[in-house]
Amino acid sequence: DANETVDSDGDGVGDNSDSFPNDANETVDSDGDGVGDNSDECQSSNPMDEVESDGCVLKTSTSETSSLVTPTIIGISTGLILLTIMAVVLIRRTGGSIEEEILFDQEPIPANSPIEIDSAPEIESQDTNPPESEIGVLGEDGYYWLEWPIASGSWYYRAPSETIWNYFEK
Repeated sequence: DANETVDSDGDGVGDNSDSFPNDANETVDSDGDGVGDNSDECQSSNPMDEVESDGCVLKTSTSETSSLVTPTIIGISTGLILLTIMAVVLIRRTGGSIEEEILFDQEPIPANSPIEIDSAPEIESQDTNPPESEIGVLGEDGYYWLEWPIASGSWYYRAPSETIWNYFEK
């Protein structure tokens, strides 16, 4: 062959045509898996497959596969169990226990007794303003706002230049 000038492994096939120019025992790889035909026990493997030294497709052991699958299944199962327990606890805490106490802890009303209706709650007068030391929150309107006492629904306001809180009447 005029194109061949070197045969590095001395197998009679020039390096340009030799798939294994440094291995005198191999010259051709018919299935393209990287293992020469003389050593390849599985000559029909796909070139994209990962193969062992004998040319056969690399087998993944079941212990390697299960080492990933088992913890994943256990983790998902544990998560679902915890979510279920949390949901049951939440439902029991908020679900009907308050209503059941109200409904079942009351004395029954006799059939012929008059029903008393509670009058509207009295509005408490705002005799005491919040202390001047309270800060409040600056609103978009330029006034400081403060709910006093906290969570009471009573609101006070003052301008940034003032120190006295004023009751806000709705």
